[in-house]
Amino acid sequence: MVKMTGSPRLFGDLAEYDKIAFPVYRVAMKLRYIQKKTKLCHVTVSMWKRVVEEYSLDNPNLILQPAEINSAVSMLFQLIMEEENVMINREESCRILLSWLFSLYPQPSLTALQLNVPIILLSKSETITKQRMLFEVAILSGYELNLQQLSHLLHLTSYLIISCKEKSLLGATSSQSAAQCCYTFNSLSFHSRLTLEKYENWILSDPEYLAWLPTLHRLNISQEMRHDVTCGICKCCPILGLRYKCLRCINLDICQACFLAGKKIRGHELSHPLKEYLTQ
Repeated sequence: MVKMTGSPRLFGDLAEYDKIAFPVYRVAMKLRYIQKKTKLCHVTVSMWKRVVEEYSLDNPNLILQPAEINSAVSMLFQLIMEEENVMINREESCRILLSWLFSLYPQPSLTALQLNVPIILLSKSETITKQRMLFEVAILSGYELNLQQLSHLLHLTSYLIISCKEKSLLGATSSQSAAQCCYTFNSLSFHSRLTLEKYENWILSDPEYLAWLPTLHRLNISQEMRHDVTCGICKCCPILGLRYKCLRCINLDICQACFLAGKKIRGHELSHPLKEYLTQ
């Protein structure tokens, strides 16, 4: 087993993202850093599903000891090397990921759901694919979730935000109220059970409680994007990554860096509506 030596300096470099003007993007950028540091940026949901099947991690209440968690993530990193053709130091990668997981949940053992949530959320798969997998591993029996189970699932997602020292993003919204919003959105009574289809409908409505998740995905898939226009603030050309166009100012394009920093020019205010572009 990989020896646990305490949490690595994962958070030492997160402070540089504090200058990002918008909380949702600030959280997404911090989690993107952790995603890369833990090598979860190479993980797909289908890859993790093989680990779940091998170690019976589809029982959300299953108690896992550190040695069992180490075996599961070791298999995951082996799959990364085989399927993604990525050369990594498996022992070091296990140590970093385990240290981060146990810093999320400072306790001697984890449930299978506690292990599933951060790994699935920080995988590189699309948002809806992640959410389908999360729904599946959160079910205790049958094919549906009750309100309490959904609330617990959403509560575990909040640990990622807290790990970024961004608890203020949650505001006054608790996981219980977010779960109730899902039920209300689907016109369900709080005593009924939630199907995967109705959960997906809520996710596709971009609930504020999970706004950082699709933002993280857009930041990731836009890394290689090129826009052959000039940023109206810093004058860089082409614009790389995400591009923003002000819907109030005439012909004002803004690069990702200027947008995240909250920069502006005469006549343009941060309150102006913007349209985000992934591609040209």
